[in-house]
Amino acid sequence: MDGVSVESNKTASIKVIAHLYDFFWERFHYSSPTSHTIKDLLATHFPPQNNQIRHTAINSSIVQDELKKRKEIKAVVVTNIFYFEELETQSMLLFTSCLIYQIESIRNRELKIKNYKRGV
Repeated sequence: MDGVSVESNKTASIKVIAHLYDFFWERFHYSSPTSHTIKDLLATHFPPQNNQIRHTAINSSIVQDELKKRKEIKAVVVTNIFYFEELETQSMLLFTSCLIYQIESIRNRELKIKNYKRGV
């Protein structure tokens, strides 16, 4: 979001969720601008602030705390990680459960056939 968008949003009353990551103060080449204009621009507009914007911090309460400390912005931490190990475990559990169910179904069918043949 740039400064123009933030100003337009103030008058348009559009609610926005800001998905925040990679702040300028976290990057060496952006963290110490030499131009006063750029410093002022970053301080004023990045990240954008107004009552229509709800902020999220990606993956970290550290980022959440930094936003509060540096900009007085309250943010909610949102996980943006895909746990492949957990997915693999869950998939294996699901596969095993399905396999057990199929085996039990086959056994039950075989038992019904045996009982039918015996006249039970």
